[in-house]
Amino acid sequence: MKKRVSLIAIGDELLSGKIRDENLFYAVNKLTSLGIEVVEERIIGDDEKSIISALKSASSVADFVLVSGGLGPTEDDRTRRAVSKLLKKKLMLKKDVLKALSERFEKRGLPMPLSNRNQALFPEGAKVIPNPVGTAPGFSVRYKKSQIFFLPGVPSEFKAMLEDVIKRIGKGKCLKTKRFRIFGIPESGIADKLKGFSDLFKECKIAFLPSFPENIVDISVLSRDEKRAEKIIDEAGKWIKERIGDFIYSEGETLPEVIGNLLREMGFKIATAESCTGGLVSSLITDVPGSSDYFKGGIVSYWYEAKSNLLGVDSEFLEKNGAINERVAIDMAKGALNALNADIALSTTGILGPGKGGEREEVGTLFVGIAWKGGELSKKFFFPLGDRRAKKIIFSYFALDSLRRFLLSEKRMRDSKEVIEKAKKEGIAFIKKCRNGKNPLFFFITANPPTRAHREILIEAVKRYPHDEVVVMLDIYHADKSVEEASLEERMEMLRIAFDGVPNLSIGISSKGLFVEKLDPIREVWKSEKITFLVGMDTMVRILSPAFYQDPDLALKKLFENSGFIVAERKDMDEKKIEEIFRERNLEKYLNKIKVLKTPSSLKDISSTEVRERIKRNEPVSDLLPQGVEEFIRERKLYKG
Repeated sequence: MKKRVSLIAIGDELLSGKIRDENLFYAVNKLTSLGIEVVEERIIGDDEKSIISALKSASSVADFVLVSGGLGPTEDDRTRRAVSKLLKKKLMLKKDVLKALSERFEKRGLPMPLSNRNQALFPEGAKVIPNPVGTAPGFSVRYKKSQIFFLPGVPSEFKAMLEDVIKRIGKGKCLKTKRFRIFGIPESGIADKLKGFSDLFKECKIAFLPSFPENIVDISVLSRDEKRAEKIIDEAGKWIKERIGDFIYSEGETLPEVIGNLLREMGFKIATAESCTGGLVSSLITDVPGSSDYFKGGIVSYWYEAKSNLLGVDSEFLEKNGAINERVAIDMAKGALNALNADIALSTTGILGPGKGGEREEVGTLFVGIAWKGGELSKKFFFPLGDRRAKKIIFSYFALDSLRRFLLSEKRMRDSKEVIEKAKKEGIAFIKKCRNGKNPLFFFITANPPTRAHREILIEAVKRYPHDEVVVMLDIYHADKSVEEASLEERMEMLRIAFDGVPNLSIGISSKGLFVEKLDPIREVWKSEKITFLVGMDTMVRILSPAFYQDPDLALKKLFENSGFIVAERKDMDEKKIEEIFRERNLEKYLNKIKVLKTPSSLKDISSTEVRERIKRNEPVSDLLPQGVEEFIRERKLYKG
């Protein structure tokens, strides 16, 4: 039998806003946790016609209807009479219930009011549901194909009696759920990224739950087969994480809890220096039990004088430039780092409004500073909406999320050291690995840094030539390219940031320079699958060059017999040009292993070299880099020469 439930709350006070309903919220969570599907909720007034209409409608869509409220002894409690009219059955006095009511009052030394007699009236044939904590019993009736349960509206009584109702309903299907907590992207942006979810996962429900200042996405699967439910929820969860990426900060924990775990794992002690947030960042951090393991203390410095005296911020600079800027944010963080002898420090300085107080920046501007032993960084945010309290909350979350992302990068770079050493020994190793695809696409790059062209060309290649796994690998060595100015750990992290959100993505590192040398370690992981490489035409020219091989014919034969290539156009090199090169070198027999990818003209001239040169000249590079990569470069002060 199906287990679909409709919920109804009755009470004029609920519609007027004088009292907030608690019962439906509690019932939904309780029922769904048991695999019982709730199909609708509704709140109606104490009006017989409304009650009758709601019961008819609810029973048409649900196997069970659960009603809260309207069972009191007063004139405005009209549920009994409405049910009597719906069923066309008289209200009957149950003497045993009346006796129990009377005895309850006697024990309290009180006479029973005459109006309480109404609570012993039930529609003919109704089954009584005992009330262990109050005076009003509930009851249940059958209407058409639905069983309808009526419980009192007092929350303590409703919750106690719901347990009895659940036993009568019986066990539901197996329920599997996942919750994703997200910050830094609006609900509409999340919806865009998750477009098509319901078509792909028809048995999985998705709910978007805005909860300022974050967003929550819940997914759930109801199934009689527990293993099937687990498989669906796992696949759906993986699909969501691939598309939302690092905007997801947890699958349940709060942001301060996530940060606490990262600090503890990294062995860091943190200090804070706050201005506009007035201690809220410290409060959120210390809301977590055990936060004394990693929180050393905080300094709230609102006045310029406090910033100078307590944190060492230059007073002349403050008088001349104000407190809302990058330098002050960094100096506040450095001051807290030193004053409290911490490993890392977090600062906030911004304008809550409504006035600017003589500052240059606009109301809603925030600067976050992070300082650690070995470096510092600052981030700027702008959120002009809401009152002072709302801004303090979201400013605190901006600061905490900035810290989370920094700590994640530090942790990943620390972990990548082992991956790099493994790759040097075994040929390839992974920092992220999805399950093996049957038709993987490999993109080996020396990207230093990875550019917008790298990301968009990869996405276009998968769109035009579908593959069930995308493997992006950083080359430690290259046949004729040197690497410079950023550590391998930093380059691995930029690679992860650049390709974040690409579906079915694996990320790793390779110590094999020649493509023919890459085949053997690839086959150790992908035994018999079809292997395809994505390369630029300039790389394809180097692959064909005999200068890199002791026996070019043998090497190229092995390479092309075991793999195919998608070749992206570069600058003045197009499909015609690559065919000419194959023929000039008497390699036209391998042309059937080549697919040429048309590259938009806007991407053809983008190169890592240009990015580095622009940074050295202090020129903007946001048009050349994927989201997040420029921020990482600026934070780490890379490519400054």
